[in-house]
Parts: sequence; C-alpha cells; structure tokens
Amino acid sequence: MLTDPPAVHLLDAPTSLPEVEVPGADRGISSAVDMMREEIAMIPKLLAEQHVALAGSIRTLASELTAGGIEHLYLVGCGDSAFAGAATALAFQKHAGISAEGVHALDFARYRVRYLPERSAVACISFSGKVGRTIEAGLQARKFGHRTIALTGNPDSPLAKEATDVITLSVPTLGYSPGTSTYLAILAALFDLSLTWGEARGGDTANFSDLRTLLRKVPDLAHHTLEGVNDPVQRVAQQFVKHDWLTFLGAGPNLATAHFGAAKLFEGPQKLGVATNIEEWAHEEYFVSGAGTPVFLIAPSGASFDRASEILSELNFIGANPVFVSDTRPPGEPGLFIPLAPGVPEEFSPLLATLPLSLLAFYLSRASGQERFEFPGPEVAQEHYETIHRVTQGEPA
Repeated sequence: MLTDPPAVHLLDAPTSLPEVEVPGADRGISSAVDMMREEIAMIPKLLAEQHVALAGSIRTLASELTAGGIEHLYLVGCGDSAFAGAATALAFQKHAGISAEGVHALDFARYRVRYLPERSAVACISFSGKVGRTIEAGLQARKFGHRTIALTGNPDSPLAKEATDVITLSVPTLGYSPGTSTYLAILAALFDLSLTWGEARGGDTANFSDLRTLLRKVPDLAHHTLEGVNDPVQRVAQQFVKHDWLTFLGAGPNLATAHFGAAKLFEGPQKLGVATNIEEWAHEEYFVSGAGTPVFLIAPSGASFDRASEILSELNFIGANPVFVSDTRPPGEPGLFIPLAPGVPEEFSPLLATLPLSLLAFYLSRASGQERFEFPGPEVAQEHYETIHRVTQGEPA
C-alpha cells in the first residue's frame, strides 16, 4: 500500500485535434437532434486524426507498462466508459498478451481493488474526468499501490490529478447531445494501445504491422458503414418508433455494444432499452417477447455468430421482429439485416457495430418529434451532475 502517491507523468499528447470539417455545417444546425447527426458524421475523420494525435503518447505508455512488468489490466468507468472497457478487454488479451477485464467503477472501488494481483494497472476512463465513482476507483487503485492510467478529454480534471499516467483525448463536440463520437474515440485509443503494448512486449512484428494497417483502414470502413446503414436504419426507426421498449443482444466485445445501444435510447429518444447476452435472451427475455417484439442482434462474424444465428431462428419462430447487425448475412431468413463493412476481426468490431446503433438513436429521436436533449430545469441538471460527480470513498469489501 502506498502512503504517498507516485509522480504524475502527463504523456505528451496534443490538447486538440486538427480542425474537423463538419458535414453540413454550412447549412447550419437547427436542433440538438441535428447536432447529434452531425457528430456521428464526424466519426470517420475523427478516428483517422486521433490515431496520429495519440501515437506518441500511446507508444510511451506501452513502453512504460512493459518496463514496469504489468501483466493485468482493469478497465474501469461508468456508463459509456464502462462499456468501452468491456468492449476492448478481448483485444488486450489477444494482442497485448495480458489479463484484461472491464469492471464497473463502483464494483472496482468497493469490491475488487483490495484483491488485485501484483503487476496490475488500472485504466480509469472518463471523458469529462469528473465522474465521482471513476475518480474513487483511481484513488483506491493508487492507495493499494497500483499504476493508474486516466483516459480523459480533460488533462486538468480531478481524475487526471489522481493518475500516474494521462492519455488526453480531444474530440470536437457541437453541443449537448448523447455521446457517440466520444465513445468511438475511447475505443480507438484503447485498441491502439492493445497493439502498441503487444508490440512492446515482443510480439510478432509482421503480425502487428498487418493489424496496424487494418486499423488504419477503419475510418474508411466507418464511412462506408455509415453510408450503407443509413437508409435501413432510418426505416427501422420509423417502424419501431411506436414501441415502448427495444432489446439489444450481444456477446463478447459486442455485449458492450448492446449496452451502448440501449443507453443511447435512454439518452436520445428516451425509450426503454434492454441489453443482455445473446444466450441469456433465451433464458429470460424470451418469456416477455412475442409477435412484433423488436430485438437487435449485434453479431459480427466471430465466436458467437453461429449461436446468434440460432437465436435469430427462434426469434423468427415466435414471430418477433429481429434486426441482425453484422458484416455477414446469417443463414435462413434474417429479418431486417443491417450490414457492417467487412474486414474487421471480432475484437475490433465494436468500432463499426456501434455506428448503426448511434444512428438508430438519432432517427428514433427525430421520428418522435424530439428537438432537444435537456433536463426539465437547471435545478434538476445541477442535482443530477452533483450526484454523479460527487466523490465519496467507501471502505472496500
């Protein structure tokens, strides 16, 4: 246990990205809902520019983690940041060759931190850097002697001040709307770190070169995915706008994508979104699903694709209204198929699978007649942010 915190190393990332051209900016943005659409359109260019902007700081961090003998990584956060940790753990396991796990910040700070193995590092993820439970996770990690990394958009934030290392993201935002581009920026930074760390640990150079080339293609693949899914997602939104709740199914890294899709319904059109494991649907939500029930299966080609196809068959059998999101068309009758650009291995697939779900939240918001994402009043907003930003320290179990 450390009594004095180690010195902070602020990795030399630039504090801003090059200027991003906003599609449609010349025609103006008439509402917060339109703003959400413009931010989604910015994602491909953002991904391309962030890789260049963060390359040096990620390389430095990977070298230091390797030199420090780190073998275990815990990726912690709340909301979208928690989903990002869960979505990227497989990439760290597969390419960095370490033990990696996404853990919610509350569970980490109150139930896990006391029992971490030696040679552990903790990545605390919060774009604002102000989320109380994530700050607490960083405080507790430092208290128990573990290296603490902050992945944040605010290098002067309370979270950054608690970290031994800081990776600074810079994501252009146009105003207050459900986070989409910020989530993709976090994913991309963590995927880059997984490869760079694996390389620093002595992995096969040729293999990492191929993987890095593949990740450099992701911005173009994201652009093609957004173009290809726009019309079918818009039709799906018009079809489902009258439904009170939608279900999202995923597995592995895309269980996190399912949770992201559900969260955007809360934040955007303010509908109930339910997210669960592909297999668990057959054990639970099956009993409240039936004719016309909208269910999204997020299953890019990979380890769970065959099981997702079997669950799709069951959904069709009960007369549900399934939507299959994948880079591969499933056998039989897929229901509604939302195509992702092919060529991305499963561990990186959340970079593309997230995109149609972001668009879905936008089109459902617009179809519902919503123009703004606002709290009922300033006192409600203040109470809400005080609740999630309040830093309290419990005694870990």
